[in-house]
Amino acid sequence: MQINLTWDSSVAAAPAAFKTVVEAAAQVFDTQILNQITVTLAVGWGEDNGASLGTGALGTADPSNSLVTTTYTGLTSSLQKAAIANGVSSLVANLPTTDPSSGSGTWLVTSAEAKALGLTTSTSSSTTPDGYMGFATSNWNYATTDSNQLGLQQYDLFATALHEISHDLGRINGLSLGTNVYDALNLYTYASSGNIQLGATAPAYYSIDGGNTNLNNFNMSSGGDPADWPSTLYNDSFGGGADGVPGPMSATDWLVMESLGYHIAPTYILNGPAAVNVGAHDYLTLSTFNVAAGTNLNYSISGVTASTLDSNSLNGNVTVGSNGMATIDLGISSSAQLAAPVQATLSLGGSSYSFTVENTNNTITTLTGSGTTYTPGSSNETIQGAASDIISYNAYTAFFDASNGFRIVVASPGTIQVSYLPVQSNLYGIDTLIGPQRLSFSDKNIAFDLASNQSAGQAVEVLGATFGTSILTNTSVVGQAIKLFDSGDNMQTVAQIASSYVSGASDYSSFVKSVWLNVVGTQIDAGDLATYTNLLSSGQYTEASLLALAAATTANQNHIGLVGMASQGISYTPA
Repeated sequence: MQINLTWDSSVAAAPAAFKTVVEAAAQVFDTQILNQITVTLAVGWGEDNGASLGTGALGTADPSNSLVTTTYTGLTSSLQKAAIANGVSSLVANLPTTDPSSGSGTWLVTSAEAKALGLTTSTSSSTTPDGYMGFATSNWNYATTDSNQLGLQQYDLFATALHEISHDLGRINGLSLGTNVYDALNLYTYASSGNIQLGATAPAYYSIDGGNTNLNNFNMSSGGDPADWPSTLYNDSFGGGADGVPGPMSATDWLVMESLGYHIAPTYILNGPAAVNVGAHDYLTLSTFNVAAGTNLNYSISGVTASTLDSNSLNGNVTVGSNGMATIDLGISSSAQLAAPVQATLSLGGSSYSFTVENTNNTITTLTGSGTTYTPGSSNETIQGAASDIISYNAYTAFFDASNGFRIVVASPGTIQVSYLPVQSNLYGIDTLIGPQRLSFSDKNIAFDLASNQSAGQAVEVLGATFGTSILTNTSVVGQAIKLFDSGDNMQTVAQIASSYVSGASDYSSFVKSVWLNVVGTQIDAGDLATYTNLLSSGQYTEASLLALAAATTANQNHIGLVGMASQGISYTPA
């Protein structure tokens, strides 16, 4: 793919580095998208196609002047041809066979996507841009990679450019273009299993298997972009644009582009700590896309000597797991002698990640006894303990408060990294929590032990099945449920307590209707109602045992967004 950028006259007022960063973002797509097409995008500074950016907007994209209208059959046929040609036919296996708008909708794609799908005979540039984009005029970081080199109140221009280019290439939801207007992304937006979400309400999540698996929720909040992830998701180009936080394209973001018909090359995404200390073992997470599980990848580290590393080698290898991910240990030798912090870079598969090697000692603390509350010190720490242990930062607010901002990253299941932005010697350093999954701040408590066999995960499952997703914003109720599981109660016992509160469940029929709606998100049909009512009336199941079974289902996990929740945590009030 070739993206040609044209610059509005407004760009003359931008810093020279502005163009360099936007060009670097465009180069990412040129490298990763293999379609033989040329796309022209016009770029503005403080404006988008002549229109001023809205208050608070980091960037905007406007493909509306070059949209290509098609039919539902024409769109799905083109998506199918593209998927087969790209070797990803599974992406179109669950496309609806009939128009989900029942013929009332207008189906369209951006000019760029039309070129990729063959919906237009043009594959080259023209005098009319295929899309426009504009960027705010202040508080940018001008690094040309997303390598964590960000300070407080400084936004990642590189990530924002990736975001806006994606919109111009076709990552849009028809809802943002007008009434009864739909596009390819709408065909991967689900309200529940088997039910396409064409409306502007939640639930709405991205799925490639007919809605059975929720790969991430879309932002359906008022004023939000329904093609983005929720604003509470950070460290992703399509999550919230938080100051001090990089936003790389995730593997799921590339999957979205592939489901829109683009041919995506193997992709390697590296994410991890901004700094690693002498004597410490911090971990870099590798996420891959279009890379087969079991693939062995070689990497190299530059900027330091081999003796600086525990491995005593600047080269290593890692094997991609079944989930497309792997972890690389950035172990720094305790005997390393550094006169000053040095910048190191790990390179793998054409991608690189930079981090600082520092002299600050890393303290390793092992907590004893489940439920321990521990307040970290001012140095970098590795804290090992149980999932129910609470790491307290009560002097500070959570996430990205303007003066006391914390970056929270779920590096891998069971491992959380918490760092103050920027790291200052008189405040908390970079803490790696191995085991502990609870964080306490002055304004909220957050639980990350959200696997289906962990306390917080079971708590949200049973609450979602009993009361619906809205209950999960009630931090007091969430805290009470977590406490039950922390105390050793199992799903059956908690379901026994919860079943007595099922709204309107005065008989078996109303009980089944209520739970089904909470778990699946739709009204139950007569056949299923009869089946489950008979299970209760015959004594094969009690209300509690049926509720426990429903709470642990994939349908319920998808409905409450358990997968996406695991990277954001769930707020709770300790009971």
